[in-house]
Amino acid sequence: MVSTRKIILAALAVACLLLIVIAPCAARDKKNEQPTINEEYTVTINEVGDAHVDDILKYSADDFATMKKVVKKNPSLLSRRYRDESNTGEVNNLKTSFNASDHSINITFNTPGYSYDMKDFWVAYGFPDKPKSTGKKEVTFESQSDINNEFTLFTTQAMRTKSVIELPDAAKNVRWDEEATAIKYDMPPATSHLGFFSENKTWLTALFGLLALVFALLLIFVFTRKTRPAEAVQAAAEPVAPLVTPPAAHTGLKHCTNCGEELLPGKKFCEHCGKPVG
Repeated sequence: MVSTRKIILAALAVACLLLIVIAPCAARDKKNEQPTINEEYTVTINEVGDAHVDDILKYSADDFATMKKVVKKNPSLLSRRYRDESNTGEVNNLKTSFNASDHSINITFNTPGYSYDMKDFWVAYGFPDKPKSTGKKEVTFESQSDINNEFTLFTTQAMRTKSVIELPDAAKNVRWDEEATAIKYDMPPATSHLGFFSENKTWLTALFGLLALVFALLLIFVFTRKTRPAEAVQAAAEPVAPLVTPPAAHTGLKHCTNCGEELLPGKKFCEHCGKPVG
C-alpha cells in the first residue's frame, strides 16, 4: 500500500505544476483585460523646456455620469493627481471640461521646467518604462494597470494609458535613457532661441549700418548746403516802394514849388495841389 506521506507529496507536486502552468496564463488574461478607463496623456514641450499637458480620460457612460457629478461638487478632486511633485511638478492654469459625446473628461494645465537644459543635451525625467516608439520629435509610451485613486473614485479598475511626449521642432537625436529613466534630446545653441533679432543678427547689423550711413549723409547735406542770407530772404518778402524820380527840367516850363507838378502857361494856381503861382 502507498503511504499517506507519498500521496501528500504527490498532491503537492501536482499543485505546484498547475501553478506554474496556470499563473502565466492568468497574468496574460489580466494584462489583456478590457480596461474600464482609457487615458490619452499628451505633453507638449516648448523650446525652453516648459510643457503644456492635455490629459483625456474616457469612461463608460455610467462612470462618466458619476465622475461628472462628483467633480462638479469638488472641482479640486482630480487636480490632486497632478500636484504630486514626484510626478509632474508645478501645475499652472489647470482646467477641467466634460465631453458627453464620448464620455470623456479633458484636463489641461501647464508645467514650467518640465525639461532641463544640461548644456550638452536636454532631459525630461520620469519615464521608467521602455517607449512603444521613438520618432524624430515624439516619444510614445503604452501601459495598462489596475488603479485605485481619484480617477476611479477609489475603486479598483483597469486603465490603459497612451502617453505621447511631443518635443520641440528643433529637437534632434531623441532617445530614451533606461538608466536615468529619462528622455534625452539635443537642441541648437541657446542663442538661436533668443528671438527675431538674434536669429537674424547678420543681415540686421548690415541694415542698421546702412541706415546710419544714410542718416549721416543727410546731416552733412543739411549743415553744408548753400542758403541765402536771412536779410536777403526778409527783403525779398517785403514790398519794394517805387522810386520817386524828380521831374525833368524842361526849358521854358515852370513847376509848382509845392508838389513839383508842371504848371501850364497862364495858370494862377497849381492844378495838382492848388498852391498859388507866384
